[in-house]
Amino acid sequence: MTLTGRRYGARAVDLVACLLLWQLGAPGPVLAVLWLLLADALPRGASLGKRAFGLRVLHAPSGRPCGLRRSLVRNLPLAATLPLTALGWVGDALALMLGAAVWAFEGALVWTEDDGVRIGDIFAETVVVDERTGRASQPLDDEDDDAGEDDDDGVDPEPAQQS
Repeated sequence: MTLTGRRYGARAVDLVACLLLWQLGAPGPVLAVLWLLLADALPRGASLGKRAFGLRVLHAPSGRPCGLRRSLVRNLPLAATLPLTALGWVGDALALMLGAAVWAFEGALVWTEDDGVRIGDIFAETVVVDERTGRASQPLDDEDDDAGEDDDDGVDPEPAQQS
């Protein structure tokens, strides 16, 4: 399974945990939101889902496991629409629509970016890595990395400026 697939699997496990917490009566929704925001700060920078899929969240510049503040910042975009649910059914509908858009955008970033970063990772300066290899992204095929070949990304490199 690719690193991206494992990230999606890990998120699914964490969402199941979040939904189970939500069902605990009065404190459930608060516990669920706290789980969503802070789970990446569990020991070794691994939520329950990430631990199950062999992943960790690290502070990119230092390589240290994700802490509480970085976990909060990293996951805030995913939980930002939840307060709308306090507005009744209209808020529920808005939270669902806006939340789905945010989650889809974040998921698309994980899928399309070479290093799999999403907006939360940029703000928190974090990266999700494979616990065994420490790699943040899947290696490119050597055939795609031949020196002197065009990227074929449709963008011409800027010419060097002469002084």
